[in-house]
Amino acid sequence: MENGYNKDNALRQAVNNATEANKVKLPSNFAFTTMRRIEAERCRTARRNRIAAIVSLAAMCSGGITTLVYLCADAIISNIKTMSHDDAHFACVVPMVICLSFFAVLNTILRKRMNG
Repeated sequence: MENGYNKDNALRQAVNNATEANKVKLPSNFAFTTMRRIEAERCRTARRNRIAAIVSLAAMCSGGITTLVYLCADAIISNIKTMSHDDAHFACVVPMVICLSFFAVLNTILRKRMNG
């Protein structure tokens, strides 16, 4: 009986030693380091998304302006010439400049408020 008991203890001890040797020891700051890596990856992803949005917005704006100039250049030039010769058309420019200035200031204020 004693011999069988020693064999069982020896087998248990061998199994325990084998599992202890295979255990991975994690550093004490593993959770902190992992969270830092996750946050860094999140920042990289957000930056990539921001760059993609800016590039696509710039492409769409330049495409729209190019299309507008290509299709309506003659009409725009003739209207500018007419506005410069006629005082009634020039009177429309002043309210337009005031409105555009208002919207530019409003855009700046809202951008600061929404982005923090």
